[in-house]
Amino acid sequence: MCALLPNEEEILLNSVRKVLGEIEFNKKNELIVSIASIESSRVLADLRTLELSHGQLRVLLSKEIVGKFAQLNSAIKCAQNDLIYLLDADEYPVERVLERACRQHSRDEIWQGVTLPRNQNVLFEKIVGSETKIKYLVGLQFRALGGGNVYFCGSNAIWPRQKLVSLQFNNASLVEDVEISVRANLEGHQVHFKPWLIATELAPSKLTSWWIQRRRWAKGWLEVGQHHFHDLVVSKRLNWRQKYDWLYLIYLRRVVLATAWLTYFTSAALVITFGSINTSDVLFDWALHIVPLQLSVAIIQVAATSNTGTRSGLLSKSSVLYVLCFPFYELMKSAVALDAVRLSALGRHEWQVTPRGMRPKE
Repeated sequence: MCALLPNEEEILLNSVRKVLGEIEFNKKNELIVSIASIESSRVLADLRTLELSHGQLRVLLSKEIVGKFAQLNSAIKCAQNDLIYLLDADEYPVERVLERACRQHSRDEIWQGVTLPRNQNVLFEKIVGSETKIKYLVGLQFRALGGGNVYFCGSNAIWPRQKLVSLQFNNASLVEDVEISVRANLEGHQVHFKPWLIATELAPSKLTSWWIQRRRWAKGWLEVGQHHFHDLVVSKRLNWRQKYDWLYLIYLRRVVLATAWLTYFTSAALVITFGSINTSDVLFDWALHIVPLQLSVAIIQVAATSNTGTRSGLLSKSSVLYVLCFPFYELMKSAVALDAVRLSALGRHEWQVTPRGMRPKE
């Protein structure tokens, strides 16, 4: 588990206690908490006290903040067990899922689970929650079934220790989890998606936090393409479907959708301002087909996932809100992607943490 203090001090101690409760089924299990902090913290003192009283907890401290990759690698070097389970500071697995994973794991496979937001109190959290459900329960699920690429592998993921020690996380990209997924594929390792391996996390509750997080992700994806485009194209270990899937995820996905939505909204603004536009324009005609198609797909995806983790029927309130806000949410994601391109053009690579500053909702 990795944490940055003081940003995550309000959530870290509770997460540690939750995970310690889930690993007690085997006394050989241990929880390694890798912390980066440039100042003293009350939570750090509490963790040291807990470490003295709990034999399964080890706390590593670094006073240099360089990125999550460094914290992950320091913890990996200290791990002794055959399997390594990776978590973020705001994540903890659902009850007894780790016990099941230890029973079923072959000790040679890389597993990626599902991470679902547990804070669903304000409108923005509900929108992000619906998007996250779709990403995992539709996107990754269908990729896995269709022979595509399962990615992330840096949180709520289980690795054989030797494979993780061999690959290591690095600073090539701001999305170190996606980057190591690409390198794992290039070296012939397949990532297996396990929809029952569920953990919960905290979704951004404010637009500013969301923007910082998504901009880092978008910039990180661009960096993955920058470092691995050639290797993906010429790789003899990947089939054509895997190559296309990676190139779509890295480049085409955001470019196509951003262009379509920006064209759509620009056209609407022109109609409002001038009363008409040139509807024979090829770009307008293309956007006019892409946007309704994506909106229709979003409705189907929401219907497929809306009852996951809820007691509601097929279309919950959160699902309806997501569909209603979907066009504007996509426009925001397109704007974030453009901001990430701007930072890339400027050569900016700094790792900016997602602001927390809130307590988890039980």
